[in-house]
Amino acid sequence: MNIPFPISVYDIFDVALVSVLLYGVYLLFSKSRAARVLSGLTMVGILYLIALQFDLRLTVTILQAFFAVIIIAMIIIFQDEIRRLFERIGNRNWFGKKGNWKSGKISTNERRIQILVDTATDLAEQKVGALMVIEGIDKIDSLLSGGIPLNGKISESIIKSIFDPHSQGHDGAIIISNDLISRFACHLPLSTESAKITEFGTRHAAGLGITEHCDALSIIISEERGAVAIAKDGDITVLDNPTKLLDTLRDFYKSVQSETRIGWTRSLFTKNLLPKFISIGLSIILWILIVLQPSSN
Repeated sequence: MNIPFPISVYDIFDVALVSVLLYGVYLLFSKSRAARVLSGLTMVGILYLIALQFDLRLTVTILQAFFAVIIIAMIIIFQDEIRRLFERIGNRNWFGKKGNWKSGKISTNERRIQILVDTATDLAEQKVGALMVIEGIDKIDSLLSGGIPLNGKISESIIKSIFDPHSQGHDGAIIISNDLISRFACHLPLSTESAKITEFGTRHAAGLGITEHCDALSIIISEERGAVAIAKDGDITVLDNPTKLLDTLRDFYKSVQSETRIGWTRSLFTKNLLPKFISIGLSIILWILIVLQPSSN
């Protein structure tokens, strides 16, 4: 295809902006109940592009009307997912944390991880319910309600005393920030993903809910079953042995420290590369079909 005019900086910016929007749609739908809807809309979108390419006017007109209606319907049906996406954008610490995350003290992490694993294992064996939230890069203050400031060094004795059934703060969550328990007795947003929490109670719904809004990790101990579960990125998994908890925490801390060290600009080129390339490719195709072709006629 011969391009009848040079590609300007504005055209490149246009394609980049649409790529970001498409990638945002991917993030919105990829880990929610709307994933199947996205795949169906993608197929309809491909059909629309084919109809546009071959000038199938009736099909194009019908699909344009369909998209006008479906966009409004999606905003109504998936308003929770849309809100979560903008919350993730607003809570994101784009320039990384300072302090302990930057220090790269692996030994400190190992000590912290071992305390959490030992404590969670003991609480599970004793069938004492608990909810521990470990901060990632995202800021979570706006997602919390209630809670009592503590800012105490992480220790097995402190965590166990907080979750003692006779303690006033045992029903809430503790927030672990770097090497400190920053707050306890916190209330978290509950998950709305009923299919994922149908076998669990309120504590698990809260542990899962916070991870739907940010990149934190939740450790949930069930007082009924004495089982340890992990919630991350809007998914919840029941673990069957302490080794899995140990490996999960190591991976989490390694991921957070790695992202903090390389910064968000470098993470653009290291994370989720396939969906990013697909978003760019779709943007280029849309630009060719919608912008370039009408201009060349």
